[in-house]
Amino acid sequence: KKKGLIIVVHFGKWIITEEFIDHIKTYLSEDLILYVVNNSPELLPIQKQAIYVEIINAPSNLGYFGGANYAFNYVDINNFDFIIICNNDIEIIDSNFFNYLQEKIDYYDIIAPSIETKEGIEQNPYLEGEFTSFRMIFYKLYFNNYLCAYILTKLVFLKKMIGINFRNKEKETERVISSPHGAFIIFNRTFFDNGGFIEDKLFLYGEEDSISAQAKSLKLKIGFVPSLKIIHKEHTTTKKGLSKHKYINQCFA
Repeated sequence: KKKGLIIVVHFGKWIITEEFIDHIKTYLSEDLILYVVNNSPELLPIQKQAIYVEIINAPSNLGYFGGANYAFNYVDINNFDFIIICNNDIEIIDSNFFNYLQEKIDYYDIIAPSIETKEGIEQNPYLEGEFTSFRMIFYKLYFNNYLCAYILTKLVFLKKMIGINFRNKEKETERVISSPHGAFIIFNRTFFDNGGFIEDKLFLYGEEDSISAQAKSLKLKIGFVPSLKIIHKEHTTTKKGLSKHKYINQCFA
């Protein structure tokens, strides 16, 4: 049986992370352990720790991938066959999730599960194919100024909401993609063995582009596996919508 590590990054309300721990601990064992990286200034309640759960207090708010990277100071990744980095506002909705993962992990270097928002929007694949000229124009407009970014974000959300009615979940196929959504990423040990790394200079955004660029450079395979199902209770730590603060973080990611 393959051994796994889950790294979840905490910031803000403890109750959200506490709910995540209560949910995930039913899956934990000697072969699957959880590390909680605390980016908040407050120490987390020690009595809330469960078996197979370790809490690491970061020296400051290191952000999402920065916090996940900090956990590697406390764990030898060579002891694990796969590593999951995820938000604290997700929920696994299939009790066989980790059984499916055991079957699929050797097919890919990185796995993107099905991630649905509460509105029913599928967030994977984050990027399906190659980086097109249309996407380059989109990003050029997006990073031109906050107003452009805000309008484009609203248009993208509207497109996704309309798309819910036309999406046939039964026909979603497992396939190779260019980028996984950052809320829940599964890394085969092969990602790290081949030179992949968790970029700690990112704060809250840009992890998808970092992973995509590394996979392309290192000739690694990213798989969208829709049989692995996640619910993303989106933006419970950060407020929903594109604020100026979020936009600035994205610009400097």
